[in-house]
Amino acid sequence: MRIFKKWLLLVCLSCTALPGSGQRADSFQHLSKKDGLSQVSVFAIAQDSAGFMWFGTKDGLNKYDGYQFKVYKKNASANSLVANDIRTLYVGSNNNELWIGTTTGLSKYQPTSDNFINYLNIPSDTNSISGNVIRQIFEDSKGRLWVGTSVGLNLFDRGKNNFKRLTINNNAPQNIKAQDVKAILEDSQGQLWFGTANGLFKLIENKGNIFSF
Repeated sequence: MRIFKKWLLLVCLSCTALPGSGQRADSFQHLSKKDGLSQVSVFAIAQDSAGFMWFGTKDGLNKYDGYQFKVYKKNASANSLVANDIRTLYVGSNNNELWIGTTTGLSKYQPTSDNFINYLNIPSDTNSISGNVIRQIFEDSKGRLWVGTSVGLNLFDRGKNNFKRLTINNNAPQNIKAQDVKAILEDSQGQLWFGTANGLFKLIENKGNIFSF
């Protein structure tokens, strides 16, 4: 009986050890400049509907097919990337748009021509984007594209290919017009929230107003 008990204990201990023996430690593949990445400081990542991975770095935009990188940088061409210091990427639902937010303007990638349309703040044009430091890009459930900059919130008009700058009434405690808009989210009720460096704002759709908190 004592031998049987020792054998049973040994079997139990062996069984508890089995799951652990089958586990493997996670492994990571490190991709760097030697693999073709344009720069090692990666600030933004996105994947388009074709499966390509896009990486925004401090020195260029990188398209990755799983094997190699294709690098896009600003050059003398008007259709090149607006700037190389990329801080945010967003893939929209409209024809798989890839939007690139940089510290010096906004770009939209055109896959058919493999180049870019650029959007910059033009002080004399109120339909231009409010600022060139792009913080956040977000598409809501209605397909509207919102762009947060260091100096205000913008709504992109695809039909006119320009921007509407958002404000709230002057009686509100804060105005989003000049805010550094760092975060945008649509909640489960369809309300849009905007996080800024100086408070929180919410868009009330049925009244067309933006309220501050």
